[in-house]
Amino acid sequence: MIKGDLRESGQRLPYLQRLRIGKLSHWSSFERNGIRNTITRKLLLLYRQVDRLD
Repeated sequence: MIKGDLRESGQRLPYLQRLRIGKLSHWSSFERNGIRNTITRKLLLLYRQVDRLD
């Protein structure tokens, strides 16, 4: 994710591991799925980068 992607959620959710997608009921399912997919992509990229370090 890039800085500012979660600016709409405010300061109440400072860490991605605290983000509870299901509780974002005021957001559309399209927006929630986009957040979920972005987090998944970034985590997979991070894991691949770590594997290259070994």
